[in-house]
Amino acid sequence: MRATGSEAAVKSLELQGVDKVFGLLGSGYLDIVDVMHDAGIRFVGVRHEQTASLMADGYARVTLGPGVCMAGEGAGATNLLTGVAVAFKGNSPVVAMTPATDTKHLFSQAHQELDHSAIFRAVTKETLLVPRADRIPEFMNRAFSIAMSGRKGPVHIDIPRDFQFAEFDWDVPEIQSRDSSPGGFVPGSAAKEIVGRLAKAERPVIIAGGGVVWADATAELIRLAEALDVPVTSARGHNDVFPNGHRLWLGALGYYGSRAAMSAVAESDLIFAVGTKLSEASTAPYYGFEVVRKGSAIIQADIEPRALGWNFPVELAVSCDAKALLGSMLAAIDSGGLRRKNPRWVDRTASSREDFAKELSALVGKETKLVNPYGAYSKLREILPGEAIVTLDAGILSQGIAFSTLGFDSPRTLLAPVGIGNIGFSLGEALGAKAAKPDAPVLSLSGDGAFSMMGNEIMTAVQEEINVVCIVFNNSAWGTEKWYQSNVYGRVIGSDLKNPDFAEFARLAGAWGARVDSLKEFEDAVREALGKNRPSVIDVQVDPSIIIKSGRAGTMSKPARHVYT
Repeated sequence: MRATGSEAAVKSLELQGVDKVFGLLGSGYLDIVDVMHDAGIRFVGVRHEQTASLMADGYARVTLGPGVCMAGEGAGATNLLTGVAVAFKGNSPVVAMTPATDTKHLFSQAHQELDHSAIFRAVTKETLLVPRADRIPEFMNRAFSIAMSGRKGPVHIDIPRDFQFAEFDWDVPEIQSRDSSPGGFVPGSAAKEIVGRLAKAERPVIIAGGGVVWADATAELIRLAEALDVPVTSARGHNDVFPNGHRLWLGALGYYGSRAAMSAVAESDLIFAVGTKLSEASTAPYYGFEVVRKGSAIIQADIEPRALGWNFPVELAVSCDAKALLGSMLAAIDSGGLRRKNPRWVDRTASSREDFAKELSALVGKETKLVNPYGAYSKLREILPGEAIVTLDAGILSQGIAFSTLGFDSPRTLLAPVGIGNIGFSLGEALGAKAAKPDAPVLSLSGDGAFSMMGNEIMTAVQEEINVVCIVFNNSAWGTEKWYQSNVYGRVIGSDLKNPDFAEFARLAGAWGARVDSLKEFEDAVREALGKNRPSVIDVQVDPSIIIKSGRAGTMSKPARHVYT
């Protein structure tokens, strides 16, 4: 068929099943946007390019398929970068498209010209500069294939502006499979050995990570844990990998996580880590590896071979897709008729979980002048339906409480900034998640500092009719830094904030807004916002005298002075 470069690019998007592209309109790809309109692909316009890449990431995390974002050359591309880095650390299959400078001006310091490939190389699986107009379909197909294969991740594709208008004949390419399950052969002997060792261990623990979520293997994980009676914890930020109401659930690892989970891993004689690289964010209160006991046997399985043994020596390593491995293990259990009960260890871990729950309950019931954030989160869990999707910003008032107080019973209902911890994460992710699942309630939870960074995107929510609910826990401070400064330096510099009325800001943008300063008002506002079916912002006044103890406690101190020679 004969087509222009723009038509070929859009046809490639159609063949990949793409129906939405997130971006900030730029002159460098107006022709592609125009062709997208005729093809029925919705261009969702944002107010800052970072939001476009965060939306693509949120869309991908909820659907397990590719999310697509676009930005103009130069500053547009650099603004896109942070969200792409989020996708890279979180293994999201985001395809980021940018226009390169016209080929006749490449490498001439032209207006808006930057080496996009060099910029994106550090935070993508691959960056592709299309060398000829007639190779656009080939490179588009390659971008999606790379993003979706093996351990998923972002790919950047750069299409020179003049290629969009070039005409050429091309054959519609055969779309390569998106199935990532062939990501490693699972030997039957390995599956049987892991099952056998879990069955024989006295204090086994399963640590499940994002690889289980991306493989859509939660059902298999539940069956395995129940068959062998093994307690389950999750890598930091993946609390939704296992039903939080299940008797074998310990809570999440990492700072801001569950002490019951930390204690169980520290005492365990066998750790089965599946779909996780066992990073320091999960295996220590903060920046270290203290939780995993020296001498603990570790079995690690991950689709990425380089993750195996990266941070800890392992006795058995298997590089494969989590669903394939867990399925093979279940087959081994069924063929051997193996069912195990481990009441002493399970009861011990359950008792530790109950003790931690009592500590949280005391915090939930604490009387405060304004809103007690622990009480607010507890109330939120009562209100929200199980299918609700929650996005969390970095910081104490969001992750710091939500990881321990918000329960999740379904996979892909928690989106947290794993691996990069960027402030301003939650609203863009919520917009992308809602675009993917318009019928599910989607809530963005953030502190006031984070909302100040990206709150302008409530205008995007209004314009594009993406009905998310933003809850802003407002203590007029950068909470983590204020806690750190107060406890380490004895004074506060730059961490107090003077905020506007965020509810009034929302109303000016065309959204619904409420400002609350009591738990009853909070409950009423959340219920009303969920019933509004329009973008909403709830400005929650948190007592500024309450500085929640940072998850970094005990690991932060004023650094000693060093003399380097």
